[in-house]
Amino acid sequence: IRDFCLSRGLGDVYKRQVSTQSTGSNKQMKSTAIFIFSALFSFLLVNSLKVEPEKSSAIPNTLDLSNYNRGPGQDFTTTSSFNRSVWTNVFNTNNGDNFWFSQTKTWGLLISSNQAHGWPQSGFMQQYSPNCDSGFGYGVFHFTASIPASNLHQGFGINLILWNSDGTWLDPKNGNTISEVDILEANDNQGFSTLHYYDGSSTNHNGQIFHTILDPSTGRVLDLSTWHDYDLLWEDGVIALYIDKLLLYSITGEQVPKDKAHGGCDKTFGAQVVIQVSFEPLPTVQLLLQEMWHYTPK
Repeated sequence: IRDFCLSRGLGDVYKRQVSTQSTGSNKQMKSTAIFIFSALFSFLLVNSLKVEPEKSSAIPNTLDLSNYNRGPGQDFTTTSSFNRSVWTNVFNTNNGDNFWFSQTKTWGLLISSNQAHGWPQSGFMQQYSPNCDSGFGYGVFHFTASIPASNLHQGFGINLILWNSDGTWLDPKNGNTISEVDILEANDNQGFSTLHYYDGSSTNHNGQIFHTILDPSTGRVLDLSTWHDYDLLWEDGVIALYIDKLLLYSITGEQVPKDKAHGGCDKTFGAQVVIQVSFEPLPTVQLLLQEMWHYTPK
């Protein structure tokens, strides 16, 4: 998958700035700058602990999947390979340790990238189509995911993602319509969710709507080392993220894209490990998945 799938949050912008520094005596300055930035990023997230989850009275505070029909996807706890009729784009499979099907509820599917193999990008989703129909339309995109406790303090890299099924990103023809939904990214056991859209007023046109991943039941930062359900509801004029079936945040209005059936573009969905090397304190970055499904309304 192409470079545009690299995480484009604050860490990526700062990585590009730091990478322009020369070698030699500046290496110590680079390490110090990275340490300061990581500490500042963690401080800002930790100090958002008391922020109440954003909610809308027009959107239910709890998600009931019994109102939906389960469609394509996969239970990764009982299989030993990808369902290639669903995941038509599985990338970077050259190294055997990139994907491990444990066939247990404890681990499920492990996706990893490591320093020893040059930090390969590893993941899966659907192949793009110019007709915008290779993904899925309105409904619920469901993920059950965690991070291994032994790797809890890894740096940036994991991503549960929705992407335009025609492969476009930050398309000026669609104004400020959201094109990428990063349902879960993380750094040092602190998750965040970022929605990207074309912003004509910014230098790189990368508009972002940023949310800290909180436990909606407590308002505190979610422990990513335990299994959680991440459900992204997408319907006409609404995007809403639920954690363990409780509403975390919602976006409404014209910025919400339409699916192909309503004149827009369907979304591919998948999971990946996308490395930002400057921010990796551990020699591996890992993501665990029990299941992923697309649901449509009954």
